[in-house]
Amino acid sequence: MKPFVLIVSLCAFIISNTMAQTYWTPATGFGATMTGPAVVILNGTELRGTLIEVGAFCGAQCRSAAKLLHFPPTDRYFAPMNIGGNDGEIITLKVYDHETGIEYETEQMITFVTNASVGTLDEPYEVFIYTTAVPPVITTTTLPKGKVGEEYEVTLSATGDTPITWTLASGSLPNGLTLSPAGVISGVPTLKGTYNFTVQADNDAGNAVKALTITVDLQMKWSSPSGVYSGSMTAFSYVTINGVDPESDYLEIGAFNGAECRGAAMVDYYASLSGYYCFLMIYGDASFPITFKVYDHATGAEYDAENVEIYTTNAMLGAPPEPPYEIIVLAEITPTYSISLTPATHKDFGVETVGYSALPAHGVTVSNTGNQPTGNLTVALSGANAGSFTLSKTTINSIAVDEDDSFTVVPNTGLDVGSYTATVTVSGDNDIMESFEVDFEVVKKPNAIIEDESAGLQKITIYPNPTIGQLTISPAGGGSRGWKELTIESIEVFDIYGRKISSHHLIPSSSHHQIDVSHLAKGAYLLKINTNNKVVISKFVKD
Repeated sequence: MKPFVLIVSLCAFIISNTMAQTYWTPATGFGATMTGPAVVILNGTELRGTLIEVGAFCGAQCRSAAKLLHFPPTDRYFAPMNIGGNDGEIITLKVYDHETGIEYETEQMITFVTNASVGTLDEPYEVFIYTTAVPPVITTTTLPKGKVGEEYEVTLSATGDTPITWTLASGSLPNGLTLSPAGVISGVPTLKGTYNFTVQADNDAGNAVKALTITVDLQMKWSSPSGVYSGSMTAFSYVTINGVDPESDYLEIGAFNGAECRGAAMVDYYASLSGYYCFLMIYGDASFPITFKVYDHATGAEYDAENVEIYTTNAMLGAPPEPPYEIIVLAEITPTYSISLTPATHKDFGVETVGYSALPAHGVTVSNTGNQPTGNLTVALSGANAGSFTLSKTTINSIAVDEDDSFTVVPNTGLDVGSYTATVTVSGDNDIMESFEVDFEVVKKPNAIIEDESAGLQKITIYPNPTIGQLTISPAGGGSRGWKELTIESIEVFDIYGRKISSHHLIPSSSHHQIDVSHLAKGAYLLKINTNNKVVISKFVKD
């Protein structure tokens, strides 16, 4: 490098550094200086970038502070040190990372010598710093509860080298919540419940996992006046609606004095009692009539219970050994009539050749999805080919709520060549109706099959067989019975059920024909080879 160019570059380099904002502020007023460029080496690697700063100190007093700057002539990053001081003083060095905010101490010391150089552009002073990579340690141990329909946001925390990336290692977050790479769990929960999951934190030094739980509660419809009244009574209760326990933890029970709510609580499942119960605190300071309401958070229905009690401080309704207190709801229920079929989609019985054996029947389950018995149901076939299929039953007795029944449908044997389609319908009173289609195809048996020359027929050569991609088909010489002038005109590919997959029209003058079967799934297939003489059926295997 030319000296003049080097000097100009160095001057520009030093001037640009004086304009950079530094972490430390050097003391001034010294009559002597030491100068020179320095590089920073972290764990054996020379650092590049302008967010690293080198500070020179005499005791606690900063004597120089300079950020690394790019020096184009050598493509390195130097900190141009300009250390003020007095001969014989001991100078120590520190490094500050403006990106991470970490300050590094070093063991290096320089004895101040007026006008001495601490390094050159060819041999800069090397400042060594060392770090030990720190893997993450997750410090979050518990998470706050959430409520259905209410915004939820919490940030997971961990120690260790940054950046730290977060992922869901196993389990599921509550419906409506997501985990961001920054460790933020946020969203709006949509379903109540207790959700167990494991999160993972990763950085360059390793990873850590932590099992966590989020419980999502329903937002209460009514508020309890806790602390407003001097006394309380309790009710250990359960709910029946028209004499049936709904067995649901989506029910809320409220106790009222007129229009004022005096207590509200959710029904919950008690494993020790194998049932759904509610521990309800009712607040008051004088005798008053208590009425009850039940709210179903699943349906939004609100019911007035039949019960009326008199408030008595410290009393308990349903206190052991007495049975739990029954909250009685007599509700007018709108009857619904409906069924579902499983499977609900159409049934394809495939393709068979003439003379096929009896096929396996297709089973269908009919489920009552309404809140009333279905009444007797009819199972019927319709369509032009309805007579080509057989049902195992044509009537189904009334199906009770949450119960089911079943039937089967199958193509008849002995059908001739053709395509057969019909509609199966299950119907009853009160507009009950569900249906699906069935179809079936019968094809001819092949006219001829050439297997080998021992049969006196000219052989058609197919190779390689098995194949992974290309098939070559060509007639071999020799033979008799009108096969001497054999010409292949077209080739068709069928699956083992007789369904056509592709057709290939060929050049008759060619003696070798290639078709691409690389797109086919592994398995056995049939070739229908149409010649100027006969139709030949041959099998090949796709690997």
